[in-house]
Amino acid sequence: MKSPRLRRLAQVVWLVLLGFCLYILVMRVQAGLRDSRTGALDAVMGIIFECSFFVVSALMIWRKADDRMALFTAFFLLLFGGIGASSDPKIPAAVPELWSSIGYVLAGAGNVALFLFFYLFPDGRPVRRWLGFLLIPLLIMQQLPGGGPASGVVDALIGGVVIAAPFAIIIYVQVYRYRKVSTPAQRQQTKWIVYGIAIGFLGFLITAALSNLAGPAVQKSIVYQGILDFLLYGFIMLIPVTIGLAILRYRLYEVDLLINRTLVYGSLTLSLAALYIGGVIGLQAAFRAVTGQSSDLTIAIVTLAVAAFFNPWRHQLQRFIDRRFYRHKYDAARVLSAFTTHLRDEVDLEELSGDLVTVLQETVQPASVSLWLRRADGEIA
Repeated sequence: MKSPRLRRLAQVVWLVLLGFCLYILVMRVQAGLRDSRTGALDAVMGIIFECSFFVVSALMIWRKADDRMALFTAFFLLLFGGIGASSDPKIPAAVPELWSSIGYVLAGAGNVALFLFFYLFPDGRPVRRWLGFLLIPLLIMQQLPGGGPASGVVDALIGGVVIAAPFAIIIYVQVYRYRKVSTPAQRQQTKWIVYGIAIGFLGFLITAALSNLAGPAVQKSIVYQGILDFLLYGFIMLIPVTIGLAILRYRLYEVDLLINRTLVYGSLTLSLAALYIGGVIGLQAAFRAVTGQSSDLTIAIVTLAVAAFFNPWRHQLQRFIDRRFYRHKYDAARVLSAFTTHLRDEVDLEELSGDLVTVLQETVQPASVSLWLRRADGEIA
């Protein structure tokens, strides 16, 4: 948006919508505070959750309003995070009917914007336009008031298509963009988004699943509820944060290191946890078979074994992941290591120059390579 007037108008509209979202948020917090201790705690976490969307949205609208994708993302995060993604009831009963109707319209717009964001990301230009013409009617159908439960197989099938087809469209479009259209920088942006969504949803699902293992007495604890809400909301908040990093293009290329470390330490944690649990159960069973009773010694033995196994297993996982998912970088590291060893024994300058050019071509893979050497008389060769 190059025009200063249009940019200023967009910022004014954003401020008006922010004021409405904050009004709904205040009304929802008041309803939560009247509920119970856990309701009050959930209300506080809800404030933090929605403010994460507001903060990222504000950075977009005030720092990159000239970028149409950033501008669209600012409104998407504001509406989706402020109203569309809020916990039920989205619009509290205490809100007057007129404002409630406006709120539900904006909530629907935020949900539609969610799919349009992934259809247009990262450059704001549509690809496979015919899919866009199919996507928009499907999204509008999703937001229309339901006509009651499905009355037959055909109705159920149509309902399933309306729900599932938009997801299939945006996944296909993003894969097509990544492989056929995106520049290297745009691919890094896509990696940030995928990373944030994957970690956010996996963390949310794992936390929710583990929370069901706690006993009833623990689940009623205010401390337990606080930790649970912190983890659940915290994982989902990774999504707007990574969207902000991707759109603002902040340290894009660090995502490869994050993905690498996540794969390594995620695999390490799961495998060692399985080894620890299996080892304790197995040794306890063996100990009971021999002595007829359990012993805490088995726990100490397994703990020491896992501790000793930690570093060797971490290095093995790192090498496996580098070979499997980062083959080019793994090969480049091996070539550089071999060249460093060879460098100590090489004395022929001409042969060394040829080896250096070869290493650069194999690792960096530039479009062209030129090697200049300064002679003893100061001239360049």
